[in-house]
Amino acid sequence: MNGYLTFCVILGCIFVVVLQFLLSPVEDLSETALTADQPGKADTRQPKRRVKRYLNLPEGASVQLVYCFLMTILGSNQQLTFGISLGIAYEVPSNIGNILAGTRTQHRRDKRSLYPKIAVFIDKLGYDGENCVHRFLCETRLKEDKNLTLIEKLFQVIFTYQKGEAYEPVDKYDTAHSQENCSQYMDVCPITIFLPKPPFG
Repeated sequence: MNGYLTFCVILGCIFVVVLQFLLSPVEDLSETALTADQPGKADTRQPKRRVKRYLNLPEGASVQLVYCFLMTILGSNQQLTFGISLGIAYEVPSNIGNILAGTRTQHRRDKRSLYPKIAVFIDKLGYDGENCVHRFLCETRLKEDKNLTLIEKLFQVIFTYQKGEAYEPVDKYDTAHSQENCSQYMDVCPITIFLPKPPFG
């Protein structure tokens, strides 16, 4: 029960970080165009640079995620239902130009402030929160992208820690994300963000 609740609540924190990635600038440099100069001359291929458009929402807009967990405690004659509701509201930036500069540094800063909050919540469940976050960072780097579920992909977005600029110091999250072996964290933290795979299929 505690492990499942941890999994669900951390899932709710996804959208705080994911929206930053969705609003990041991406340039499409792969397309090419054929341009003919004059009849009789060979066509030349020129790269076509086109910046993708962005979604601009009105000021005060927000995205809300509400997760409800219901469980029946008593039988059908005297029915008692136990429910837990978790709600998260994220204010969407209205001016896209404010978040386009320094996105990598901003992502690191956002995640660096998010990880301690996740660690505190895991601490309240009786686990070592900081070591669990380090385990998640380590496992995310070593996990292959193929055959991941949607939930695992979302967790992978959260716990993929971008490399810092040359002037930025290496922190404890950089160290955990660069480990080749996660066993040192597994001994302290028994939970994982990746669901166990079935033996067949």
